[in-house]
Amino acid sequence: MAIRRGPISVAVQDHADVHARYRIDGVPTTIIADADGVVVGSFLGPVQSLELWDAVAEARAASR
Repeated sequence: MAIRRGPISVAVQDHADVHARYRIDGVPTTIIADADGVVVGSFLGPVQSLELWDAVAEARAASR
């Protein structure tokens, strides 16, 4: 499986299955998933860059 990096826009009308799988209930929703697609962090609403970097760093450290 290819690892995707960066933001991905997932419109509910086009990808209802993805919204259901990751429990996206509001927008914007930021999800941090590992290489297997397991959600390891999420934010509902706007997220500050420092919070996002911290969450990504924690996810990377946990995967090692």
